[in-house]
Amino acid sequence: MRANQANDVSTAVSLTPEQIMAESFRIIDAEVGTHPFDAVEWQVVRRIIHASGDREFACLMHTQRRMPASRRCKLVCQLSPMCAWLPLAFSGPS
Repeated sequence: MRANQANDVSTAVSLTPEQIMAESFRIIDAEVGTHPFDAVEWQVVRRIIHASGDREFACLMHTQRRMPASRRCKLVCQLSPMCAWLPLAFSGPS
């Protein structure tokens, strides 16, 4: 293990869960860059990337803009762990 890797690990241990999520989102934003999602859609896609660790979701996700933004809509999901996580999608930092 390199010296800076050891420092990264000790720094990560001292972060709160909120700080870890915020840093993860910062990294995701930087790595994905420009995307076709609006602000609300990006919150969902970014959280899916965070939970899965797979940036490819930024290319795989599609939305249908048939419902006004003020209304709730259904999200179709075929991954059991992800489906269980989705109700919590907007409870953390954005």
